[in-house]
Amino acid sequence: MKVVPVQAVDSVVGAYRGESIALSFDYGRYSDPLDYAKRPNYSALVERINGRAARIVSFDNPDSGHPFDYAIGVHFPDVDGAGNRLTVFVTCKTQADYQIVRTIFRTIEFIGS
Repeated sequence: MKVVPVQAVDSVVGAYRGESIALSFDYGRYSDPLDYAKRPNYSALVERINGRAARIVSFDNPDSGHPFDYAIGVHFPDVDGAGNRLTVFVTCKTQADYQIVRTIFRTIEFIGS
């Protein structure tokens, strides 16, 4: 994956793009909570990742302007007890890529907290 330049306003952001996956992250008070329940084929599950509550959602996202048509994301609503959140949002070429992305999500670590 290659780094994609992005501009942050009030948070720490980053983006990467590969041949079948495009990943972005946003750490700050206003990270996207991933409230997309009305999107086609929406699915959500709650689990703990590295000791933190997390919600993983997926949905079809055609014609959105994102690189690929299938979306999956993870949202941590409270990372540090000070109101900061983390959202990692990924678009994929196929739904089969979701399993790879879920594995990536489950490797997220919070250091120093």
